[in-house]
Amino acid sequence: MIDLLDELTSYLASNTGLTPGVSAFYNEMPDEPAKCIVIQEERHGVSIPVQIDAEIHSIKITARDSSASGSKSLAESCRRWLITDLETYDEDKTVDTTGFITLPNKAVVHVRLYSSPVWEKADQHGRKYFCFYASIITPR
Repeated sequence: MIDLLDELTSYLASNTGLTPGVSAFYNEMPDEPAKCIVIQEERHGVSIPVQIDAEIHSIKITARDSSASGSKSLAESCRRWLITDLETYDEDKTVDTTGFITLPNKAVVHVRLYSSPVWEKADQHGRKYFCFYASIITPR
């Protein structure tokens, strides 16, 4: 069993120029810094038969920045790295995007994205939030 939120935070941070625990978090988003992401696991009712050695996780990724364009760009960057971990995807959008990515601990997981980043809110400091959802299948 892997610590999915920790691994996913490290994976997205390393691919978006953020730092785990400083500007990339899971479960809770601190008040600072303005530019950051948080990954949260949502409750869901989907289960896999015990004969299949896997788990399904419903994930919400939220990006925050001081501007709407910065927040949306950060969320889109996170989404891009959940499509595929192949670096060549940025130059060639025709590469295979099966949804499989390799996390820092070498675990291979399958990601199914449910939406593009959408506006969520602005907070009392004027920072903007964009979020999107994904389902991730991991080894049990």
